[in-house]
Amino acid sequence: MRRIWAFIVMVASLVLGVLFCGQPIAEHLTYSSEFANGVELVYSLSRREGGREINPSTIGDKVMERLDKADIKNAHVEVVGEGDNAELRVNFTHRNLNEIELVKKQIKATGELTILVPTNEGDYYLTGTEFFDSDSPLTLTYVGSNAYPGFKIKSKAVADSFARHFPDNSSSSDSESSSTTVYIFQDFNPDTDSYDAAFGENVQQAVKDKVIASIAWEGNYMESSNVLYTTADENGSAFTIASANAYVNAYNSSDYGVDIQYLYQDSTSASLGTNVKDFTFIAIGVLMLLIVVCWISFYGLSGFAGSLAMIFSSALTLMLATFLGFEYAPASIMALIVSILLFTFNSQIAQEKIKGELKKGRSIAKATSEGLRKCLFFTLDTSLVTFVIALFTFIIGKSSIKTFGGVLLIGSLVSFLINYFVYRTLMYFLSTSSLAQKNNLGLKIKNYSEKKYALPVEKRKKNNKIYGIIGGALAVASCALLVTTNFTTGMFKLADGYEDSGRVAIKVSSYEADYYQEEEDFLKFVVTSVGEVNSTYADFEYDDFFFERDTLKDDDGIEYYQIYASFKIDSSLAQDEDFINSFERVNEAITLEDSEASILIAPAKVVNSEHDVSYLLLVVGLSVAFASAFFLLRYGIYVFLTYLLSGTIIGATSIGLFSALMLPMTPFVVFGLLAITAITSIIFVALFDRNRENNKLLGKKITFEGRVSSMEESLAFALPNSIALAGNTLVGSILVILCTSISSLMSSYLILTIGVVLGTAYIIAFAPSFYLFVRAHIKYKSIDFSKLFMKFKRKKKAVVVNENEPHETIVMGLNDFR
Repeated sequence: MRRIWAFIVMVASLVLGVLFCGQPIAEHLTYSSEFANGVELVYSLSRREGGREINPSTIGDKVMERLDKADIKNAHVEVVGEGDNAELRVNFTHRNLNEIELVKKQIKATGELTILVPTNEGDYYLTGTEFFDSDSPLTLTYVGSNAYPGFKIKSKAVADSFARHFPDNSSSSDSESSSTTVYIFQDFNPDTDSYDAAFGENVQQAVKDKVIASIAWEGNYMESSNVLYTTADENGSAFTIASANAYVNAYNSSDYGVDIQYLYQDSTSASLGTNVKDFTFIAIGVLMLLIVVCWISFYGLSGFAGSLAMIFSSALTLMLATFLGFEYAPASIMALIVSILLFTFNSQIAQEKIKGELKKGRSIAKATSEGLRKCLFFTLDTSLVTFVIALFTFIIGKSSIKTFGGVLLIGSLVSFLINYFVYRTLMYFLSTSSLAQKNNLGLKIKNYSEKKYALPVEKRKKNNKIYGIIGGALAVASCALLVTTNFTTGMFKLADGYEDSGRVAIKVSSYEADYYQEEEDFLKFVVTSVGEVNSTYADFEYDDFFFERDTLKDDDGIEYYQIYASFKIDSSLAQDEDFINSFERVNEAITLEDSEASILIAPAKVVNSEHDVSYLLLVVGLSVAFASAFFLLRYGIYVFLTYLLSGTIIGATSIGLFSALMLPMTPFVVFGLLAITAITSIIFVALFDRNRENNKLLGKKITFEGRVSSMEESLAFALPNSIALAGNTLVGSILVILCTSISSLMSSYLILTIGVVLGTAYIIAFAPSFYLFVRAHIKYKSIDFSKLFMKFKRKKKAVVVNENEPHETIVMGLNDFR
């Protein structure tokens, strides 16, 4: 009775744990730009005098690197134009307004640092290569709950040499005024920039904006560490830990190589709709509910215990991912579903092993203990191979791919821990309670008589040839399919959201107070003017129109008006010379007296890494390679060769069918491919872990006939469980597709369904035959590491006794004292 009460208390604790997990998830969960409204920051890029041309890919990589440091993992980065002038657009969701300002600081920082001190003879300055540490000029020091950035000086000799140029303030009685203030500029131009231009009577705002720090040398220069600390940012505000981190990361980032200027920010709407996220929660909830119903139907109380542990594991995974800063995005959804399937599969195998022990006539308590013990290393292997795939995906991935790897990393770890501690504890309480003695926890056991597996050697050899031919034919067909579609219609049919578009960006400065104050008037004027210049473009299509009119002041304090307008067009129009020439005529019409206007018309290149098909395929290929390395270390060379060939064929076949069916290629397809790798690896573990367990029972001198028998039994055990896993994957994919009805998500789950179903069939039909084939035909001599170690073991020198030397005489009993 006490164990029943203990079980009830633990169930109540799990339910409360799920509820408590739900509260912080609801409060702190942030959504990606696919599910939530966000902000778009717009910058102008211009080529430096004597500098290199603007390269969208290079700019995109450096921006994404800075966003990763700012903990923005699912941003959408777009570069409009190239060459001498371009526009940078960064779209992301934010937690608060302060985060937007920190991201602005991260992005705008570019150019070499210069330290300057005003003297009686003029400004004295040293450039970054002369004064600062060239690798990483800034460091961050924590003092209690505060953080202070510091500029690392090249050497103490450089600091002393610079200090010798300070003006003589010894005559001042004020201790504060006697301290020399130095100024740190970024992208300093000695021909136009100076202390007077930044802080004199006629302040030039463009020069003042280049000052990133004003520091009193005395008290902030630490001679011991050779670091010059600053306590306030460029606006004079005291640092918080977040702003200090952003400050250091911004100025330690690599230079863009071009000039960048902030223009404006715009609000953006969710690309998939704000309601879609609710439907994804419904899809995941229904999937878990169906698993719970099936488990309780097949496994009774044991299934009920597994269901509770699964729900708790999923909630804990989502909570930890939220607190670690991962957004709820399509990548997170796919990783969460894979984590649920991983836990489900591990628990199902545990219940099957318990049933196997019950069939041997053991008591429910002993069967539970023995079954859970036997599945421990299986659970460890499935979690570990998923962990390895997730870890390297997180390391080598960027943007949303990193999100997928991070959430799956958490899911695989949590799945193992909950399975090992929570599920095992629940099963222990249940198996030793009075309820278990009545109906074996609801586990349905058929009449069992020990079965001796025959040794169908000839049949297996025949099957080896048949399945080998089928597998090879599928491999050749899939590769041929990839090559054929690549040379005819292209490997993938790119979706609208995946293809690059074009954009028109207009910037007008005018001193006329009534110059186009309304958005509709300006848009009508632009569209009408283009049609008047060239009637072919009278009704050209545009989208995502933005208009902003700001009141600013020039260097003389006179007000003027700045207009920013932008809209999206088809990429073909952005490269149409006649269309571009039409806008040049419009530019002349926009430019009035005492006003300036510039119009940029160019293709908009999306520079996110998930929009590079070659990069996506590289990440998937490397995930298969790292999983193969796991099987090599854990299961040996034969399983490694089998997995490497099977994984390659499954991937090529999935991509080939996806391409042949002309399904739309979206940035989310890579998540489906990575999920295929993880799920098929789990099935592989189920097959070969059982095979290794059977081989141990047959002893070290196992014959080929014994291996055939062992593989037949392993296949019989893994087949129904693998089909159940593939079925759960299919149901989960269908639920997400039906609940969301979003075509871009549909492609991801369609390729997941295709890959897992084909992969399961391929592993069951082909992997055992190929494994037995390589075992029979490829021989290698294993390395005996013990003998290898003995070769390098230091040998003891023989003791040489000199008979001519005096020796100690030992008299027995002489040292015996009472």
